[in-house]
Amino acid sequence: MVAIFYTMIYQQLLEQNANHLLVRVKEIFDFTALDAVVGSFYKRNGLGRPPEYTGSQLIRILMVRWLMLWSYEVTSERLRYDWLARWFADLEIDCPTPSKSTITNFEKWMLENHPDLLFSE
Repeated sequence: MVAIFYTMIYQQLLEQNANHLLVRVKEIFDFTALDAVVGSFYKRNGLGRPPEYTGSQLIRILMVRWLMLWSYEVTSERLRYDWLARWFADLEIDCPTPSKSTITNFEKWMLENHPDLLFSE
């Protein structure tokens, strides 16, 4: 029942914001293929807690940060209540949002390990 409610809200949100930058970028860019490339961000040794966010979600979060020109802190904060940013990042409405340090660490890892992944020709 809750999922249907969220689907209806998102449909209305997207209809009202069809020309928003995040909506337009998500329409033309397929992030799912990047998931396998950034999967190595998480150590797979069986220790520690399981990952909270997929590589695809973290890449989308970085894209929100870059496209909106937000700081790490503002990105983390805005993801808590900005439904359009949450939609773009594939975050469920009721899931926790990544901390500033998670976003910072992922961006640092991306720049060290895959600097041209998103911006190559």
